[in-house]
Amino acid sequence: MVLIQEIFIGLIVAAIIAVLAILRKSILYYAKRLLRTFLKKLILPGSIHESFKNWDDANTDISKEMNKSNKLYILASRGNFLISDDDNNPYIRYMNDKSKKIRILLPDIHDRCKKQNWIHQRVTEMQKLPDTVITEDSQLIHDIESVIKIIKNVVLFDGHDKSRSIAYFDSLHIGKIILLNEVGYFQPYFKEIKGEDGVVYKYEKSTYMYRWLSRLVDNTCEFAVPINETNHACNSCVSRSGGTIDA
Repeated sequence: MVLIQEIFIGLIVAAIIAVLAILRKSILYYAKRLLRTFLKKLILPGSIHESFKNWDDANTDISKEMNKSNKLYILASRGNFLISDDDNNPYIRYMNDKSKKIRILLPDIHDRCKKQNWIHQRVTEMQKLPDTVITEDSQLIHDIESVIKIIKNVVLFDGHDKSRSIAYFDSLHIGKIILLNEVGYFQPYFKEIKGEDGVVYKYEKSTYMYRWLSRLVDNTCEFAVPINETNHACNSCVSRSGGTIDA
């Protein structure tokens, strides 16, 4: 009987020790996570708030954040995500709200006084990707034209409201950028990954990265050419978009 009691007590003690060991590991794990998050915000103000494996994965979060924002600034290489066939397309629904501030920047498809054909440069990269659907400059140009046509027809930009505009930019296609009131998203392009398959980074407004993306979009917008000015001879050295955008 005494032996049974000793075995029983021993099992209880072993169980308590095991539970304490598990709790210790859990406490240490969450303590390390909290400390790491605190240090990131304290020491690394440009650090990532969240990341998503691709654009489809990020879209749900972007849609939620759009519901809390009164502005939507976009820079993209094509913009196909803006006109998806989904009946609940959050971008079309958002842009139809005339109270929202909209800036859309897409690559310049017109032959002005360009020193560098950035459309061709991007297509050259895309040609080398597996399962690519873009193999000629004309295909990317056609996609951009289609996006602009649909957005103009659906959203009805009148060209007079400077808080709502679509314009062409003439520079390197670095990736997709979305800026909202409190957060920003950046999907950088890489030579070896299709644009929509790359990782998407989310940044809070307080970070250096959000401020850098805002500056990039601001400067690009300042020298962009509104889509209704297709006959403009050259889009350099002259501000065509009505000034800078607010962050």
